[in-house]
Amino acid sequence: MVDPEAPAAGIFEFAATTPATAAKASTEVLAEPSGWTFDQARFAGPLIVFDAHRGTGSAQTGDIFTVPASCTAATCSLFANATNVTNDPRADASDPAWTSASTPIAAFDGVVVAPAGSIRVTRLALAGAAVHSDESLTLLVTLSARATIVVTIARRTASGAARALGSLSAPGAAGANRVRVSAVGGRRLGAGSYQATVRAKGSTARPATVRFTVVG
Repeated sequence: MVDPEAPAAGIFEFAATTPATAAKASTEVLAEPSGWTFDQARFAGPLIVFDAHRGTGSAQTGDIFTVPASCTAATCSLFANATNVTNDPRADASDPAWTSASTPIAAFDGVVVAPAGSIRVTRLALAGAAVHSDESLTLLVTLSARATIVVTIARRTASGAARALGSLSAPGAAGANRVRVSAVGGRRLGAGSYQATVRAKGSTARPATVRFTVVG
């Protein structure tokens, strides 16, 4: 539960088996810092998820945070131990809602939002048979869900080693995408042997790699 009243404003927990008519021994999990207000605290496995905001009216800002369920006010604080889950202060200060659903939920635009860590590059290929030094490289990238596509270009040496030259990112939709690489690190790719490694930003899935040769 959240107690918004001073002098002990914060998040508290108590045994759910205690009868409603009995005095309840509670433990303060997290104290509200000065100027902040907590709301909507819920257990989520080993974590407690909650809304924390400050300010009023149009000046109100806030985000959704988590802390370990093992926290107490003596061992944890908002700034030292909480994890900031969202990062849109103007939108996230309003009351969030929680669900026990374990499958992705459709967002307001109708697009299913998959857990970022599970998004995979399911196919990676070159758009053409050859890449010329005076042209852009076009990659065909297929994603399992919408994500930011991160492309790292490396030059391959005669020994077979790969030396990274730089990275770039582009928005990606679920399904097929075309990513054009015109320069890396501000320079066009010269003649030689290269490889492109592609991943979904924030994903722990194995990235995809394709080798190619640039001809003069």
